[in-house]
Parts: sequence; structure tokens; C-alpha cells
Amino acid sequence: MGGHAPQTDPFDRAGGVTYQDIELNAGYIIFSFETNVVTARGIIDSTGQLVQNPISSGQSAIHVTGDAL
Repeated sequence: MGGHAPQTDPFDRAGGVTYQDIELNAGYIIFSFETNVVTARGIIDSTGQLVQNPISSGQSAIHVTGDAL
């Protein structure tokens, strides 16, 4: 009560995001406007395989946590 939903922007299909010199492609990408954090991860396909894992390029630092970028 009194709270509000987090301000996020999900990319719910395979795709990519480009920001300055960073290019990020993954099956699932979500950006939090509150924390300015982008989370990217692969998705499970219909056969149960993990596909479309995150791939990034660019000169800026990207912090990897677990199996997500």
C-alpha cells in the first residue's frame, strides 16, 4: 500500500539494444528506469534448450552476474 510498480521496459522478444558504444542482443532484455540497470538473459525454447544467450559488444564496462548480463 502506498507503493508503486517498478518502472521497467521489457523487450519480450529476441532483439537488441544499442546505447552509446554498447550493443546488447538477447532473448530477454529488461531495463529498470529506477536503477538504470539492464538485465539480459537467454530464453528456453520449445525443446527445453537455453537459446539466445546475451551477447554484448562495445568498449564500455558490462557487469556479468551469474548467467545474465
